[in-house]
Amino acid sequence: MTGAQGSAFMRVPAQMGSWAARHSSDLSTNIALTKTYVHTLTRLRGALGLASNIGDAGRSLSTDAAAKLEDEPKSLFVFNLEGKRYNAPLLIGLMEFFLRRYPKVGFFQPVAGLPFPHSTSGLPRHVELLRSAFSANEEGHPMQQFAVTREECVDMIAHGQTDQLMQRVDEAFQAYVPRFSFTIAEGTHQDGPVGATPPPLLPRREIEYIHLASSARLTQATAGPVGVPGDRLLLNARLASIMGAPVLLALDMRPDASFADHANFAAIARDTVDEAGGDVLGVVLNHVPAEGVEETIGKMQAAMEPAGIRCFGGLPQSDTLHRVRLDAVAAGCDTYLLAGQDLMLDSSYSDVLVAADRLEDVLQAVEASPGRPLVVTPASRPDVVLGLAAAQAAGGGPHPAGILITDSGKLEGGVRRILEAGHRAKVFRAPVLEAPASLMESLHSIQGLRAADVLPTSAAKIEHSKTLFTRHVDGEGLAAAIDAPPATARQTPRAFMHALQRRAQSDMKRIVLPEGTEPRVLKAAADITRRGLAYITLLGNPDAVQDEAAKLGVDVSACTVVDPMTSPELPRYIDLLVEARKHKGTTSQQAADMLQDVNYFGTLQVAAGDADGLVSGSVHTTAATIRPALQVLRSKEQPLVSSCFFMCLPEQVLVFGDCAVNLNPDAEGLAHIAIASADTAAAFGVEPPRVALLSYSTGSSGSGDEVQKVREAADIAKELRPDLFVEGPLQYDAAVDPSVAATKVKGHTEVAGQANVLVFPNLNSGNVAYKAVQQSSGAIAMGPIMQGLRLPVNDLSRGCTVPDIINTVMCTAVQAQAARR
Repeated sequence: MTGAQGSAFMRVPAQMGSWAARHSSDLSTNIALTKTYVHTLTRLRGALGLASNIGDAGRSLSTDAAAKLEDEPKSLFVFNLEGKRYNAPLLIGLMEFFLRRYPKVGFFQPVAGLPFPHSTSGLPRHVELLRSAFSANEEGHPMQQFAVTREECVDMIAHGQTDQLMQRVDEAFQAYVPRFSFTIAEGTHQDGPVGATPPPLLPRREIEYIHLASSARLTQATAGPVGVPGDRLLLNARLASIMGAPVLLALDMRPDASFADHANFAAIARDTVDEAGGDVLGVVLNHVPAEGVEETIGKMQAAMEPAGIRCFGGLPQSDTLHRVRLDAVAAGCDTYLLAGQDLMLDSSYSDVLVAADRLEDVLQAVEASPGRPLVVTPASRPDVVLGLAAAQAAGGGPHPAGILITDSGKLEGGVRRILEAGHRAKVFRAPVLEAPASLMESLHSIQGLRAADVLPTSAAKIEHSKTLFTRHVDGEGLAAAIDAPPATARQTPRAFMHALQRRAQSDMKRIVLPEGTEPRVLKAAADITRRGLAYITLLGNPDAVQDEAAKLGVDVSACTVVDPMTSPELPRYIDLLVEARKHKGTTSQQAADMLQDVNYFGTLQVAAGDADGLVSGSVHTTAATIRPALQVLRSKEQPLVSSCFFMCLPEQVLVFGDCAVNLNPDAEGLAHIAIASADTAAAFGVEPPRVALLSYSTGSSGSGDEVQKVREAADIAKELRPDLFVEGPLQYDAAVDPSVAATKVKGHTEVAGQANVLVFPNLNSGNVAYKAVQQSSGAIAMGPIMQGLRLPVNDLSRGCTVPDIINTVMCTAVQAQAARR
């Protein structure tokens, strides 16, 4: 390792080592309602698969958050469409540009790239490069700059753990970005064999066929022994989506492809990212031909314009960037600077001369070289070594760009002392490097060097990258695209889930989980406490809870375990329950018997202030979970307890109510459900709530008792809460589809075509509807969320998953924050 390289690599603490080593109702009503859902299901296909079972990602787009958008950390996800790692010049240009706009700019890789050859830090090469080139900007531990290693990513995909991979990436990214005003994230790329021919630009029809294939393609192998397997474009699209970062595509220009080919390739990539729930801002070109750069960029912009893709410019081909420099040789051959000026390592060489002939022949070959060659000679030829050194010292002989001595362990002591003395006397200009490898091994290493690599020591390449970006890339246009408000005010699942997480973490509440020995509950409890989403109380015998957790291999040490049978708080809870049920004549003994039920015990913990909320139902019925709350926690201000679900669709979050509690509410009850659901929506950032009371008829087009009930409910809700947007009756399609609303609804409307709160006329239709959407599309259905209680108690489905429990706990925590306030 050269002295110059050592200082660059050692910017990262050496002790880190190498991370790489390590009920019944009118059936016709239900059919009419359900039929209107079907037309929306085909739109749920792409991104919903990404969001399933993932707890959090993205950025909140609620009204409050939108007002603070300027203060939110911004980010940009960059990846090369052909999976190449030739992103360094673009990343350097982006970092330089955004550092002029923001005080702190971070760099993050969801999947860590490989390190530089012989790197002492073991950090991903672009992490190390940008930390070195912009050292004053970066802060914190460099291991926080990536989420998973390449090996971890491959293993998780191979074992069908893509959702877990996405969750780890999102958690790491969301923990990293708050320290910076702006973060550049780089997608995964191929670190395949050197010199491998890139695949041709595939025609649109073939690419589209690939993209329609099963998601199992993520486990299929691609060329290259050390790359991430599968469809890298799809993987990067998913990563960008889950991280909530807008995408900048890097497109390498190919001499064998037309402008239309390049535009089609970019359009395919854009569509893939869109289907994954991401947002493509545009394209930056790589390898633009050096002649007629602006003309070429203009033609590419014109080719992409019909597809609605913006081209922000491109980085042209450059001799400075596309030649191997001596610092790359020094790094690739693991050399040590024996003599000469280390500053000269940041220079290129014209060719490689192997000095195995007579000294006179070697000198003539160097003299005849059209440029300044790199001379490679074994240590067994001290005459060549000393002759070239003498020619340098004399000042009149041929001057190579550098000298590489191989088999350095065999270098004679006298020769070494002469070279070291010349180094101290500063008589050598060209660097003299020694490598421990043999001549053939060193030549093989040199042959394998990538001209496009930019090392931390490549000052000339770094500065040239900044210059090219400034000249040929529309940074201001890119910045404006990033700063532009979203095209739609609809809240995405990613934004909703991440806002939920942030709210839960900002003011952690204690949530009691009565089913303390249920495996799914224990797994969820461990994850909730690990992520700081809530404080958890588990009910059950402590030994039984710990034994079950040990069997599962989960850590619940951060949870409080309370045994209802032996709790010292039991007498206090008995008194509270007797007081709450005195109108029913409940005695102390009856209360004590009731408190043997874990759901009663947990509810009394909430009523007593020992917990802030309760989540149960993984093994209990809804009635068993909710009955204690209805008896103890009913609110005087709310005449009706109801429920709602948050339905996470690809591009928005809808609120469905009531789908779990009230069998067949009358018009007044329906109005209260609508009001409560609107308030719940607003509390969780689904704003402004636009409430549609649903029926099988829109407006005055139909008649019947059910339609009249809905019409009356809308009138009551408007009278009680004139501040809300409420309309009904509306059919589902007229409520959510602007084009249908334009046909069916006459006059001005604040709800039709843009409803985000959907209230069903009865439990039968509501329950059928939410399950139809959930099961047919894979949408996340979060709930039921109870409404109308003094403090939150929420019910789980007995078929719930661990992520379902986590999401419900987060919702309960957020409800508890509002209730305590």
